Amino acid sequence: MKEIPLNLYSAQIFQAQRTMVAVFLLSMLAMFLVSYFWLRKIFRPLHKLSAKMKDMSRGELGVTFEEVPNNELGTVVRRFNEMSLSIVDLIDKNNRMQEAKRELEIEALQYQINPHFLYNTLNMIRWMASMIKADNIVGSVVALGNILRPAFASKEAMCTLRDELNYLENYIKIINWRFNNGVEFELSVAERDLEYKVPRFILQPLVENAIASGRQAEDFSIHIGIFAACEDGELRIAVSDSGEGIAPELLEALNRMLASGERSEDAVGGGGGGNGIGLYNVNKRIRLYFGPEYGLRFVPRTIGAEVVVRLPAIR
Repeated sequence: MKEIPLNLYSAQIFQAQRTMVAVFLLSMLAMFLVSYFWLRKIFRPLHKLSAKMKDMSRGELGVTFEEVPNNELGTVVRRFNEMSLSIVDLIDKNNRMQEAKRELEIEALQYQINPHFLYNTLNMIRWMASMIKADNIVGSVVALGNILRPAFASKEAMCTLRDELNYLENYIKIINWRFNNGVEFELSVAERDLEYKVPRFILQPLVENAIASGRQAEDFSIHIGIFAACEDGELRIAVSDSGEGIAPELLEALNRMLASGERSEDAVGGGGGGNGIGLYNVNKRIRLYFGPEYGLRFVPRTIGAEVVVRLPAIR
């Protein structure tokens, strides 16, 4: 008989068990790592595609994939790139069309300036030429030249409020010569507000409308006031007159027309007895430049009429 200690067999058994457990754990870890990288390689394009779609939903258009996988997902990625670029191209085309439409509409509105003021002024100069007072003729021609010069000398759509008021003062000079100093012009604008940008020729139609609405006879007298102030990022210019004012129903129709941006038969000729093209022209130009939140609006008054011009405060 031979005696062998039991712990010798037990040690070998435990060693084999530990080896088997280690091999099993290493095999599981290897399988997990291989599966992880394999699945990650498969799902990586899907995650990128999802991220690109989120970027597009946030407004980041034109995003594309630089690397396209050579599998079934590659077809989806290629179609996504084509769709993204097509969307950008369509938006660019639409923006170009809208910009061209806006520029054409602005030009069309600018060319709709009523020529009756120029004809009346020329008739006035002819009438003064038949008289002896040559100083009036010289002053009228100079004022008329100052009015027409900005219209032909610059193609810029915007000017400073200072230039706009200088242009308006020349217009008032001619009007006073025509109506025997019957227009009293009051200006209340702070010096710091004179450098704000405004569209050209927006105040003259409003003043002309105020004079037309307040004039009852050739020997009339009317007070025109212009007040401008900047508040909450907006430049507000108020043009008021001391005429008969506007009936509440007509004032409401005028405000509806100005708010909609389209001409209305109910408001045609409002406050001035004309066809309303001056108010419509100024309001439409402002809305095209800055958006529908800006424009003209009439304010109810007990005496006379007042229209407020709302513009963004831009220096």
